[in-house]
Amino acid sequence: MVKVIYVRKQYTDEKFDPIAPGRLFGTRHYREIITEDTDCYWVDENEKKHVLFKFRKKAIKLPEASLKEIRDIYESWGKQGTSTNPSNDSFKFGDGAPKFINKDGKEMQIYTRSARSKISGFYDRASVPDLIRKFHTTNVCRTTRFTRDHFDKWQTALPLFENIAKVYKRLAPKQYARQLELFKTSPPGFQIGNTPFTTITSNYNWRTACHKDAGDFEGGMGNLTILGDDTFKGGYLGFPQFRVAVDVRPLDVIIMDVHQYHANCPLKADENNVRLSFVCYYRINMQRCNRKAKWNGETYYYNAH
Repeated sequence: MVKVIYVRKQYTDEKFDPIAPGRLFGTRHYREIITEDTDCYWVDENEKKHVLFKFRKKAIKLPEASLKEIRDIYESWGKQGTSTNPSNDSFKFGDGAPKFINKDGKEMQIYTRSARSKISGFYDRASVPDLIRKFHTTNVCRTTRFTRDHFDKWQTALPLFENIAKVYKRLAPKQYARQLELFKTSPPGFQIGNTPFTTITSNYNWRTACHKDAGDFEGGMGNLTILGDDTFKGGYLGFPQFRVAVDVRPLDVIIMDVHQYHANCPLKADENNVRLSFVCYYRINMQRCNRKAKWNGETYYYNAH
């Protein structure tokens, strides 16, 4: 039987918004750690209920050999350090980043992600300054470097993401359908297999600080699963404003409202106790890439202002 719980914000947005981003929350912050199949709804000030998360134990159903192969692929990649080559997808854009001026005199920024947090599938941001100069925008829809250069490995991993999508469809059919509908107006070629996802973020032994996701479709849900050894300690996925956390273990799936604050508790993991997480989502700016072009032998779609 699935447990159902209801939670409320224990801190108002006015109090929490100024202090939450980038903050780390320990296990003691949370009143409840979820370890069983659970549907959690949060209740707003008007008594309206919203899905915060739906959690299912051992929901990934794939052969052991297939899971091992997928894990080996992403674990090997996750161990790699940050490249100094700016075409590597460990690079993205954001505030506080190094700046450069494109040929139109417009100031743009670029910064590096953590080496242990990587992107595969498809993305809606230019990866190198040359792309920005070429198309005069950062909104360039493209195949990520990993998916382009390791296509066979990418194909091997697709069953995992399709498995996650099946769980998503079962637990949140309305959000799933809305998200899938977006591909009717997206540039062709950016759908991950038979899923409503464009993009995968994989994290190798990585603890995230408090944040809300940005750039994904707000009408959908975030989807997360884990591969690895069932020997790592901690790393609970917490929703600090609600003071509830979830102990997500290998092969579990959680769909969640990623536009509420979330973060990981302290994590004890290493090469012998691996926590490899996958977050699956739709990049909403794919909708804005309305023009097709070739550059250096590759096809891109970009936002023509």
